Amino acid sequence: MYEASYNMSFEEVIEYTHPKILKTVSKEQMVQVLNNTFDNDNYKVRLVYPTVTFTYSEIKKIEGKSVCVITYTNALRMTFTQKLTKDKVDEILTSFKSTDEYKTLKYEADRNSFFLEGQATMIAVADSETKNEWKFVNYSKSQSAIAKLVFSDDLLKQLGF
Repeated sequence: MYEASYNMSFEEVIEYTHPKILKTVSKEQMVQVLNNTFDNDNYKVRLVYPTVTFTYSEIKKIEGKSVCVITYTNALRMTFTQKLTKDKVDEILTSFKSTDEYKTLKYEADRNSFFLEGQATMIAVADSETKNEWKFVNYSKSQSAIAKLVFSDDLLKQLGF
């Protein structure tokens, strides 16, 4: 899934995504959302590291699901098409800092971009809905509602979230 994201192969990313997430939007809509998130009129986002080191928790069986928490260091660069003013840079930095998801956060004036790096988390799950094939759900505090489409509060608590 990471490699597909790095290569911006969003159709492939969708194939690795837990099917419950796709019950709210079609695959085509999700691909469009990902395309617009990574490449639009205002900015482009690219993952920085072609390869990362993953850390895997033990596989747990909870609520009939096999689950494994995967963590890794993720870095991305968000490059803006229009030159940002100091006020806009400060506003964006404040917004990124409020998520508490990035250890490294800096504006690169020469690139008109932000470099962000932090710990990322995916939850791998194999269950009846995935036909017992591993599928993935990205997890972050700021977007925990997405994980709650797939997992109960109790399951997330048992995983340490």
